[in-house]
Amino acid sequence: MKFIKIKILTIGIYAITLLMLPSCFSGMFKKETWYHPRPKNESVTELINRYTAAIKLNPLDADAYIKRAGYKLQLEEIRSAKRDYTKAIRLHTKYTDTAYYNRGLLRIQYKLGNGRKDLEKAIKINPKYVEAYIARAKYLSNPWKNGGLVNYKWAIEDWTKVIEISPENAAMAYYERGNCKHATKGGMQFKGIDEEGACADWKKAASLGKESAKDKITESKYCK
Repeated sequence: MKFIKIKILTIGIYAITLLMLPSCFSGMFKKETWYHPRPKNESVTELINRYTAAIKLNPLDADAYIKRAGYKLQLEEIRSAKRDYTKAIRLHTKYTDTAYYNRGLLRIQYKLGNGRKDLEKAIKINPKYVEAYIARAKYLSNPWKNGGLVNYKWAIEDWTKVIEISPENAAMAYYERGNCKHATKGGMQFKGIDEEGACADWKKAASLGKESAKDKITESKYCK
């Protein structure tokens, strides 16, 4: 009984710790990120069967494995989808970075292994993989996804990279980077607030059309 009480207390303290951690992460991972659009005249099951047939004809078709995995996810066949991504990775084709990215998202969403490691491999293969930088930045700054092991400094670096290589995502990246700066001065854990840096990023985001950044500016006394 004493052991049970201690365990419950430990879990409670851990949950409170997560709630106290500042997060610069806006929103959760969306499964649609790695789903594939479904033609109106075909069901998900029919599409899975189509790619299964394609794989039988050509077992080295990495793209078919990736697409089949995406449709399997729509049926919540999570582990089977993960196996398809792994197969695509092992084929070492031009789709390997995509397979790592998708498997990374799956692992993070369903807590099935080291998703961050997969994202890093995708970036290593393709240093301009914008979506992978965005996903990693969100993971690093979301205590509910990474077990409280936030690293705002690295998240800020990823958002900075997004700004550098993807002008179309700059408004979001400036906004999210501002949120991270508001959460910390750059250390691995919470060590204070960089209000001025956050304000500068929010103002830039607002100038690029990010409406939610305007609310941040209004709320911060440093943005007057």
